[in-house]
Amino acid sequence: MLKVINCCCLLLLLGSISASTSHNTAMLLFYSSSSDSSKSTLPPSQSLLWRAALSGSLLAEERIIKHAKEYNQHYWIKKVADLGNLSAIKFLAQQSSDQIERTKWLLKAAKQQDEASLFELSLLTTNKRQRIAYLHEAANLNYAPAIIALAKFYYANKDMQEATDWLRKAATYDAQSQYRLGRLLWQQNKREEALKAFVEASEAYADASEYAKTIQEIRQVKLDTLIPSLNNNMLPSDNGRVCEQRLQFAATSLDSAVHARQFKQYFEKDERFTHLSICILPIVWLEDNALACQPDNARQRCDLWPLAKIRHKPLYSHLVLFLPSGKAYVQNGLMHLDQADVYSVFVHELAHFAGFVDEYAISDYLAEQYCSGMFEAPNLLVYTQKSGLSRQENQANLQGLATDKWGGVASLSASRTCANSDVQSYKPSADITFLEHHDTDNIPPLYLLFWQNQLEKKSVTIGEYFARLAAEKNDPDLSRYWRNINL
Repeated sequence: MLKVINCCCLLLLLGSISASTSHNTAMLLFYSSSSDSSKSTLPPSQSLLWRAALSGSLLAEERIIKHAKEYNQHYWIKKVADLGNLSAIKFLAQQSSDQIERTKWLLKAAKQQDEASLFELSLLTTNKRQRIAYLHEAANLNYAPAIIALAKFYYANKDMQEATDWLRKAATYDAQSQYRLGRLLWQQNKREEALKAFVEASEAYADASEYAKTIQEIRQVKLDTLIPSLNNNMLPSDNGRVCEQRLQFAATSLDSAVHARQFKQYFEKDERFTHLSICILPIVWLEDNALACQPDNARQRCDLWPLAKIRHKPLYSHLVLFLPSGKAYVQNGLMHLDQADVYSVFVHELAHFAGFVDEYAISDYLAEQYCSGMFEAPNLLVYTQKSGLSRQENQANLQGLATDKWGGVASLSASRTCANSDVQSYKPSADITFLEHHDTDNIPPLYLLFWQNQLEKKSVTIGEYFARLAAEKNDPDLSRYWRNINL
């Protein structure tokens, strides 16, 4: 009986509804919500909602959408979407597994200035200009993901003005964008504003914290800071321990100063080097353009003649340059590292300061020196099988040489060092070590023992590099000075 009364009431109400009468629409919604519903189609009472929706009732549209979602009736959601209902349109876009269909609904939503749909369209299109246009539309509606995406795009494409403008907006929402803003501001010589950006981004983004600390802890200096004054020529020590090898990290930019600072921290916490007499002096961050460097194939060559031409006794025995680019390498007492090099690369190159040779195939030039016996490396043994001896006799000779060199090492293994020569090379480890693949991080204990022995022998220092520079400048007296200096 109650159902009959409800239906009658709804029919009477329907006759009096007009498209602009919200009171009647509300009454219709009330009565329809108390009626039974079918899972296959809209029940009679709910069908009246459709008439209310056609008359412009947003409440009726939302009620139909709710019912259709509950009973998985996409037909009615599409009907409401055709009326321009944004909720229905976005729902259909989200539910569509077909990209063409999905794009169709997203475009309908985008026409209503729906910022999320504009952003999603930017992700779907393969047209770069269209993608940026969609991002701009969404960003102009203050949609944070679009603002961040635009800032990242212009930053990656080195459009400094656009990147700065969008990064200022993105910094409100995103700590990484604020960090990037700091980097751009630093490049624009807006140092105080850059530091502020790094500090504010530090709480949520670790890289920003590293930049802020570097700026606060290390000041930029001139190149001649590396030349000590006469009254400041005392060799440093590490908590009373003599530093046989004293490394001077020299950074050439803010990025490389951060890089140097991180490597110094890693090294000082690296337990493998606790007993090695190696110290890292306070980092020197050179002023912009203080050091002239030029590309040389894959490497960088930096002009250190301003240091070498003045007779002095450096506080450091070895110099490590942190550069924006260029292959990592060691030349005498000078190491070059670039921004892409990880800590394990530094450790690998550091071993070269102590005379260790690579355990991968070295170049023909180096093979002529090391594989011929001209230079001796602590991790290299060269032996040519003698044709007049048996295999056992050759093996006995090899083992005897290994015993003389390494004191009866347990694991004698062939190495690839001299693969580009006609002799066979060996190493005192059966495992792949950090000298063959730096990212293995495997430094056998025996290698650390050899390392300290090499440090005590006073390996080649930066003096040797300066001596070569002086020789190239046809100054034999200065070259002799640097060759004889005790660092």
